[in-house]
Amino acid sequence: MIGDRRPARLLVERGKVAEFRAAVGLPDRPDVQVAPPTFPAAIEVFGPAVASILSDRGINLGSVLHGTEEISYPAGPLRVGDELTGEVVLTDVEERTGRSGPLRIATFAIDLSRPDGTTAVTVRRSLVIVG
Repeated sequence: MIGDRRPARLLVERGKVAEFRAAVGLPDRPDVQVAPPTFPAAIEVFGPAVASILSDRGINLGSVLHGTEEISYPAGPLRVGDELTGEVVLTDVEERTGRSGPLRIATFAIDLSRPDGTTAVTVRRSLVIVG
């Protein structure tokens, strides 16, 4: 399971940025050319890379909760028109016991680059698998 990887892509389209802004309570402004800082959370909309890694291992996606997310932009913010590609990698699975019983914490690394090869965004995401 650790080391499983899937291709990933994220298109920073004007319409998707507007939808995301609305979802997080920001007003739609057609003049805004920069995606909100948490926009990479939309990566699953363009292909369920994280979900497919989990479901291929027989994990019931109904038992998965969001844990943590760290997003960094080594080359500045994402801009409308960016076409990013890369991969999602399962980097760790930790077993723990919570108040309601056993759980696992799955950690993923998501690295996306622009067509010129520069790293646009890195995401470190942990998900809690209950039961």
